[in-house]
Amino acid sequence: MSASLALRPALSLGQHVGRTIRLALPVMLARSGLLVMISVDIFMVGRFGGDELAFYAIASAPQIGVFLLGTGLVTGVLVLTAQRAGAGQQATCGRIWQAGAIQAAVFGGFGAVVLLNGEALLGLLGQSPALIEGGAPVLAQFAPGLPALLLFVATSYFLEGLGRPAPGMIVMILANVANLGLNALFMLGPFDLGAEGAALGTTIARWFMALALVGYVLFMPDAPRFGVRIWRTGATWQAWRDLARLGVPIAASFGMEHGAFLAVVTFAGWLGPTDLAAYQVCLNMVSLIYMLAIGLGTATGVRVGHAVGLTDPIGMRQAGWVGAGLGVVVMLVITPMILLGRNEVAAVYTSDPAVRAIVQDALLLVGMILVCDALQGIMIAVLRAIADIWVPVSIQLACFWLAAVPVSYTLGIRMEMGVAGLLAGLWIGLALASLFLIARFRHVGDVRFAAAPA
Repeated sequence: MSASLALRPALSLGQHVGRTIRLALPVMLARSGLLVMISVDIFMVGRFGGDELAFYAIASAPQIGVFLLGTGLVTGVLVLTAQRAGAGQQATCGRIWQAGAIQAAVFGGFGAVVLLNGEALLGLLGQSPALIEGGAPVLAQFAPGLPALLLFVATSYFLEGLGRPAPGMIVMILANVANLGLNALFMLGPFDLGAEGAALGTTIARWFMALALVGYVLFMPDAPRFGVRIWRTGATWQAWRDLARLGVPIAASFGMEHGAFLAVVTFAGWLGPTDLAAYQVCLNMVSLIYMLAIGLGTATGVRVGHAVGLTDPIGMRQAGWVGAGLGVVVMLVITPMILLGRNEVAAVYTSDPAVRAIVQDALLLVGMILVCDALQGIMIAVLRAIADIWVPVSIQLACFWLAAVPVSYTLGIRMEMGVAGLLAGLWIGLALASLFLIARFRHVGDVRFAAAPA
């Protein structure tokens, strides 16, 4: 072990917890803001009845899937920025952000074109003519906002990698206020667009988010220290290649996970509009609370990345396990609240009594899903931070596509358990993924610095 490592004081458990929470809280709020925006849409669309909620649900699934693929491509911005900032190479961080912004714009434009072909896309998913007719216009309103959303994510990752999550949080809060007003205008005002109005308001809010955060990065007081306004083609191209090396497998990971969820959404659509609307409510509830795990995972990944940059194997392992433990504790606190208040939760989301009845029963499974989903999400973030990419992708492939999807189909469709069966299949896949990813970190955490100089 080097002298610097030997003299570096180990942090106590309390210090690890405190540092992780301080970094995670604004990230939680920023990530939750993305789902709060969708949740507000769902609350307001739910007032229009089950059919409009079903149209919004069937349009949300593919646009979120394309968004997550793009998010995977730019996740390397967070990993590389954290590692280089930890190693004291601040001047190179701006190139990473520039390359990430290019990736976000290019992939976002491509994804927008895909979403504009909503009828063909929903037809490929085997949806009914009624759902295609109602969902395709909603997808068309979501499409122009995709490049903006990915640009916001890439820029917030850059700031989070520097340990500055607060600007993204503030912009996200302002965007949610704007989205509420835009929804009122397009859904309830003279336009009376229903689910289409919700998607249009969200798209406009996403462009505000992107422009505001990019403006902050370009004009922050210490921008020159990070080189964000200096363009060097060779350096930016090298950063782009580094991002692609990390981003492609991460995008594959996101695609496998959300692809499994999209497959189950498709199964819900086969059950009919009422079950689809109920499944969307449950999925939104899981996704909204999962943003807390995303915040903890991001904070844990940043701390692990800094430890990698400092060549600190003990700090790396401790930061990873503390983040995972915090995720489990948070979900164990939230789960009883959901179970006790499931009737009230269902009433908030929809006024349709048939949808509410299904949601009230299905939320019993949501609590089981939350713990496993949080744990596997945080462990994935930890493994990405130490550039362990392909093995976790293989784990997700097996757990989601060889377990979650077929079990969901069997229970929900073949055994006619409906939404509850679909959610039970997802829980089984997430539980298996959590166990295998924990085992992977135990192994990688022991060998990651085995080749470090003595």
